[in-house]
Amino acid sequence: MSDNHSDEHAGHHIIPLKLYIINACIITVLMFLTVFVAKGMELPGGVNGPALWIALAIAILKTACIMSIFMGVYWNTPLVRIFATGAWVWLLIFFAFTLSDVMSPRAGLGTANVEPLPGVQDYDHYMQGPGAEPIVYEKAEPKEGSAAH
Repeated sequence: MSDNHSDEHAGHHIIPLKLYIINACIITVLMFLTVFVAKGMELPGGVNGPALWIALAIAILKTACIMSIFMGVYWNTPLVRIFATGAWVWLLIFFAFTLSDVMSPRAGLGTANVEPLPGVQDYDHYMQGPGAEPIVYEKAEPKEGSAAH
């Protein structure tokens, strides 16, 4: 057995500090852009309007920067790239299911003018099933000494 063989998989790509700093600056600018879109722009549609989709697009860009540079996926083998991309797509699938729930009219986010389903007066009563008594919510009175908003 020879001790002089070269192992092509033993190397590690050294990422220059300058590239880390540039990537961190890009992510920081994208973060401030996300805050500006969420707070500074008056876009129609409220929470579920274009601001949501712009913020999600910016989040995807930030994720790509983090995965490619900070995690080193850019310089890794194609197999690592495939698995990292697959994990990222799997996460997007989970987010898509969460967004479908949040954006439904039942969540009440930005959907004040949405009509209820035909024949459904009370959503909680609808969820209990036929023949159930309607749920009556009483307005809670503020406690003494607490500031009423």
